[in-house]
Amino acid sequence: VREAQVAVQGRGGAQPCRGWGGRAWRCGGAEGNIYFGVVPREFDYTVYNCLWAHPPKDGALVATYGRVTLGNKIVVRGGIANVGRRNLPGRRGAVATPVAVQVAVGNQVVGQAQFTNADSMTPAEFNTAPWRGQTLAVTFAVSAANAEMRQFCMIPEARE
Repeated sequence: VREAQVAVQGRGGAQPCRGWGGRAWRCGGAEGNIYFGVVPREFDYTVYNCLWAHPPKDGALVATYGRVTLGNKIVVRGGIANVGRRNLPGRRGAVATPVAVQVAVGNQVVGQAQFTNADSMTPAEFNTAPWRGQTLAVTFAVSAANAEMRQFCMIPEARE
């Protein structure tokens, strides 16, 4: 997490997030739950240490790792935390929109995956074979059409 550069990208441009105790990045003002850091979260009775990446109301939470040695693919396991799946239906006007994760190598987008309430640490694969063996920047952009209760966690890995 310390190696990442994290910002909220919105209509007005990028708003950098502040480092928070060396463990996480705190982003934005009113939306206190917008941060990026490792947290333990339960998915279908299994606890994972995953990267909390709740999308902001407008735009995307963007985390860039400047030096990733790439293999043939990046696998992102992701899911919406149980509390977000359970509490949303009772909230007036709330809509359970998917969370989108877009992955880029350097400035090139290699793909996007959608995670819904039904996903519980579901893997999505992104082809990085053209850059195999190279050390490059990798960016993850997390967004949702309606970010309310989209308490998203992910575990990204570069694999052979």
